[in-house]
Amino acid sequence: MRKPIPNHPYHAKETASLLYIINDASAAAIAMRGVDVKAECKYLDQVNDAATILAYRRRVENGGVIREVKQADGVSRFIFSTGE
Repeated sequence: MRKPIPNHPYHAKETASLLYIINDASAAAIAMRGVDVKAECKYLDQVNDAATILAYRRRVENGGVIREVKQADGVSRFIFSTGE
């Protein structure tokens, strides 16, 4: 299977780092909503790129699941689970 987004620097990052990017950039995009459309889109692109690479790893490595967890404040967080 061909890697999505060839030569993207996110391929070199660990899963925990990509999950951090997803969570942090999601919060930043929410903060920029209605304030700065260009910045909001930049953060959403980061979320999309990180999620694409994690989904590729999940399919290729076939060993884990990325789950969405809703926090008490209503904000979603994403965690990686090996199913153990």
